[in-house]
Amino acid sequence: MNIGKKNSSGHGPWHSSRKISGSSVWGRGDFVHICFESCGCRFRKQGYCMMCDYGAGDNVTETEAVEILDHVLRGRPVPRRLLLGTCGSILDGSEMSRTVLMKILQYLQNTDIEYIIFETHYTTVSRGILYELKNMLPGKTVAIERGFESSNPNVLKHSLHKVMDLGQLKQVMHGIADVQMEIILNVFLGAPGLSVKEQLEDALEAVNWAYGHGAHEVVIFPANIKPGTKLWELYQTGKYERVSHWLLIKLLGKLTEEQLGRTAVSWYGDRQDAGNDLDILPPEACDQCRPVLMEFYRRFMNDFDASSRAALLKEVKSQVSCSCQGSVDEKLYGGV
Repeated sequence: MNIGKKNSSGHGPWHSSRKISGSSVWGRGDFVHICFESCGCRFRKQGYCMMCDYGAGDNVTETEAVEILDHVLRGRPVPRRLLLGTCGSILDGSEMSRTVLMKILQYLQNTDIEYIIFETHYTTVSRGILYELKNMLPGKTVAIERGFESSNPNVLKHSLHKVMDLGQLKQVMHGIADVQMEIILNVFLGAPGLSVKEQLEDALEAVNWAYGHGAHEVVIFPANIKPGTKLWELYQTGKYERVSHWLLIKLLGKLTEEQLGRTAVSWYGDRQDAGNDLDILPPEACDQCRPVLMEFYRRFMNDFDASSRAALLKEVKSQVSCSCQGSVDEKLYGGV
């Protein structure tokens, strides 16, 4: 039986999420994300991060990791991109032992997956582990993805409650580039305590910082309000408003042509659209413009050509006549 081979058949491309014992899996087109169960992010345990909570459980064993990979990859068309993570950081030895990680790498050697991403906190990245990843996955593009969120130290500390040394992050990024691996940084749109205009400016500054310091790709995460987080508490007490989809459209419209062709969006409501994670509140839109926006995102993520994306942005703005766009414009220009 083929394992992650290009001639695999029997199932269509990924387009949904599901729970598999010891993991959760999300897929869209030729992209698959496997989140292995773990004891949880060490920063979560310390009370950090306003908007994050990926839970905690038991770390997977070698046998469980292989079973999960088998379940996800056997009998399906090979995904072009595979993202691997845990409830926090996949390179954190307290969440995934090195022996389990090595078993996963050995498994992936025998697949035709072209692009493999490891999501982890920048403090878990060392030159030694980078060389191990690179040497164990010859012929594949390997990337390190991390939650960057903002380039503003005050926003990181006081709004998002994240601990980050931007100087150390830059050193880690240089180390990743030195071993010819790619860098993906996640940017958050919708930081609490900021006006709508400040939220937009903060996210745009973060995108510029990321690309200016060598990121190959930026993934924009519009705020999702998840039960059990501090952001949920703010929302429940009327101290935080859901981010509008149209603020994300505004942000994409402010990217340079080069940035537009290298930027992805995630958690924009696609999971809820597929009937999953319904307890989590994605960006806000009315019944009239939401279907249009979901189709926009689908086409946007299926084509990374900058000129095509620019045309899509122009098109989506003209397709609806509801008040959602105007509401965002009013908040931006009014400074609310």
